[in-house]
Amino acid sequence: MDETATTPRVSAAVPGGNVRVLGRSGRTVRLAPDMRDSSGRWFYWRFRSVFPGAGTWRFEFDAPAVGTRGPALRLADGAAWRWLSEAPFASDRAFEWTASGPETVEFCQCIPYSSADFGDFVASLAGNPLVSVGELCRSRKGRTVPLLRIREGTPEAAILLACRHHAQESMASFALEGALRALASDDSRARAMRRRAEIVAVPFVDLDGAEDGDQGKNRVPHDHNRDYGAPGGAHLYPECAAVDGLLDALRPLVALDLHCPWLRGGPTNEHPYLVGVDCARTRPAVRRLASLLERRCPPVAPYRAADTLPFGALWNTAANYADGVSFAAHASAKPFVLLANTLEIPFANFRERTQTPETVRAFGAGVAAALSDFLH
Repeated sequence: MDETATTPRVSAAVPGGNVRVLGRSGRTVRLAPDMRDSSGRWFYWRFRSVFPGAGTWRFEFDAPAVGTRGPALRLADGAAWRWLSEAPFASDRAFEWTASGPETVEFCQCIPYSSADFGDFVASLAGNPLVSVGELCRSRKGRTVPLLRIREGTPEAAILLACRHHAQESMASFALEGALRALASDDSRARAMRRRAEIVAVPFVDLDGAEDGDQGKNRVPHDHNRDYGAPGGAHLYPECAAVDGLLDALRPLVALDLHCPWLRGGPTNEHPYLVGVDCARTRPAVRRLASLLERRCPPVAPYRAADTLPFGALWNTAANYADGVSFAAHASAKPFVLLANTLEIPFANFRERTQTPETVRAFGAGVAAALSDFLH
């Protein structure tokens, strides 16, 4: 009997699709992430599964690739993305799905966020005279890389926010969206901040990778977040060259880069934290921002100042940057920058609290409030 008749059809032919089918056995499908042009091993995957009928099927990965709330999923009827489990999910390599009949389900390692989602966000701000969206540059594949500005009056300073230096780190995008919505609002703190500083955001530094479903992390010969240290300012990626140009043109007081960490476990992967850079001049500012984040982030998505990871601790050492200079380190070396840092935002939970796009947007609003306090 043909096993494909009794197992679901699996396809990566979806926006941001990524998967390799290693084999099938009965009601089990064996899978692996497609590393494409990234070296080593990373964990992003996304696929559509067409189930032939009612029953339970198992999806197994050849290495850890399933997060702390299982996969994210959505049904073909257009329902929103959700986690398979609202509670801690034990397995990091496998999950099961019970179909009620013939149906199509899309699964992903994380809750995705694409340029279409950003377009919906921008559309929701239509008519707000403080917000403008233009083009940062064209990607290597010819896509328009968006650049969003929030400005009121004639502010004398600037804040630069970047996201998706690593293509698949989608939960960071929900935080950025929450921060930008708060900063464009009529809140008194947001108004005061806009009058002090223009907010400039690059929502997709690796736009091609985000749209195509690449890992982004560890791209050969180096990824976008190691593209800032070449002699003479040479860059592999046009987005990074344009971001570097923004740094010098804007001369921002703050440059914050939003990321997501490893999949699960370990001492740092299930809570948000600032990543210290090797720059003594900016360390007091990092401590101050961490304290403000602890005060301003909401109970549904809390932040602890003590979680800041200083340079030289755990993975945050010189060895981790052997392939090149990160955006945060590069920006920290600019004398006009008071604070440049990476903010890591976990995929599915902040310690015991399960996270959704809504709660991470609320976290982003807390980040905006902390930045406003930092400037004032």
